[in-house]
Amino acid sequence: MKNLIVYASRYGCTADCAKELASLLTTETEVLDIAKQSEIDLKNYDRVIVGSSVYMGQINKKIKKFCEDRKEELMGKVLVLFICSGIPENFRDVIVANFSDDIQEHAIEVAYFGGRLDFSRMTFIDKAIAGLMAKQKGQNKPVVEINEAAIREMAQRLNN
Repeated sequence: MKNLIVYASRYGCTADCAKELASLLTTETEVLDIAKQSEIDLKNYDRVIVGSSVYMGQINKKIKKFCEDRKEELMGKVLVLFICSGIPENFRDVIVANFSDDIQEHAIEVAYFGGRLDFSRMTFIDKAIAGLMAKQKGQNKPVVEINEAAIREMAQRLNN
């Protein structure tokens, strides 16, 4: 089975998760940043893994457009979805709000890989928003760790 991991990353966390997942898969896997390569030929892949960062409850616009524009092709593939967010919101709400019902139902795996907020790379506004969102969720601070166990567990399931 040949895999494609297509992702969008605002500050690098989703990119790191995509690369880590690829390193754990035992079948041929290509990793593509949709911001750097928008023309993607899906016919060469059996499984498509879509990953996105979440910003203010929204997945990356390029990933959203990719899934909408290529929905028919994706429905003919084994499909996996994952999101990364520094705020441990209910990831199911993000999935429901951002992916069509067809895509959600077709996906064999939907996962939350945690997140990482690199405040040194963030704009002042993004720092303020992250803090406010954490307070709204009843937390003192945003989550700042990737759930590596979730990545390993997904890879193990996909390898079987």
